[in-house]
Amino acid sequence: MQAQVPECCDTCGVLLDLSALDTAAHHAKVPLSTFLAPIPAAALKGFFLRPADENTDDTIPWESLFRGIRMLPPHDALIIPDVRHPDETEEMLARCRAGLSPPEPDE
Repeated sequence: MQAQVPECCDTCGVLLDLSALDTAAHHAKVPLSTFLAPIPAAALKGFFLRPADENTDDTIPWESLFRGIRMLPPHDALIIPDVRHPDETEEMLARCRAGLSPPEPDE
């Protein structure tokens, strides 16, 4: 994109669906990092977040994801909670609040 339309690079980017990448990595029998490594951090503009699925092993590095989102400039990233049932809304909001809260200082 930078070579073809550099003027769009500040406002366009990647909408990351970690659950989809995690599923693809699982089926390919490779670590999730295999799919994440080629994505430039500066290109990330949005994140699909799904509620935890208790029927599967959740291998998504949530702490690392939220740490990365916290490092982005304020209002530079969208978080799209992909809730499919009304009762999942509170869980997703709580996960986002907890993940985006500044870490507790070490005492």
